[in-house]
Amino acid sequence: MKLFDAKPDVLQALSGSNIGVTVGIPNVLLKSLNSSRKVADTWVHDNVTRYVSNGAKIEYVTFLSSSFFVFCVFLF
Repeated sequence: MKLFDAKPDVLQALSGSNIGVTVGIPNVLLKSLNSSRKVADTWVHDNVTRYVSNGAKIEYVTFLSSSFFVFCVFLF
């Protein structure tokens, strides 16, 4: 399942479901995430780590998505 943004209610609902999830980073956040390691670490904690440790099966994080291409970061 692909989420174009980390949706807390959806990620919480998917915890323990064994459904693979791809979480997208919205393009508007890329500049701030790139400019600060702390901001990036906080985003990963708040939108990935928190849900993985509660049983969500987040497999990929994507960024720069458009109708033509998607870059993926493989997590596991």
